[in-house]
Amino acid sequence: TLGLPQCMSDLALEEFLRTYVADPFGTLLLLPTPSLVHQVRRRMALAGMAVASTSVSTLEELARQLLDVHDPGHVLLEGAEAETLLRSILMEGRDELPIFFRDGELREGFLPELLVLISTCGGYGVGNERLRDLGERGAQLSTVLERYAARAGAEAWLDGSALLRRAAQLLPSSGQRYSKVVGFGHYEPMPAH
Repeated sequence: TLGLPQCMSDLALEEFLRTYVADPFGTLLLLPTPSLVHQVRRRMALAGMAVASTSVSTLEELARQLLDVHDPGHVLLEGAEAETLLRSILMEGRDELPIFFRDGELREGFLPELLVLISTCGGYGVGNERLRDLGERGAQLSTVLERYAARAGAEAWLDGSALLRRAAQLLPSSGQRYSKVVGFGHYEPMPAH
């Protein structure tokens, strides 16, 4: 199986395959994880079907492919690179950002959660003015978000939500059109999606 509830995974895959056979480059199956994408592509290959990489994808992989072709100057900022950027922003602003420090040292263990918050704010379009309305803590968080966005933008780096926003901007002029999009999995899109 595909690791999904069997009945639903079969229905989604059947719907996708029915359209894919007639229009392989105009049909898209969006799945929530790279592992599921790999499983579906493998299942299709074992059935003797040619698999277009742009036809079975995660949303993030599809966005990366779009940027690779239509805006190749950007670098995806992930994991350790994002944490390093965030850490440097916090260390440079330590006097202005006391909520992120304890006893003069950067609070450890919260950088991944702060990156999720940054991505979520970007995905839902939460602006800095809304954060400032939350008081001193919100104002400090707003400062971090502004500096993170400025530094990433200056270096042409994209985090996950910025990647999706940029891909959405490029899609209309990319020439890529899908006659059928089948999405399956536990996925709740944010406004940026």
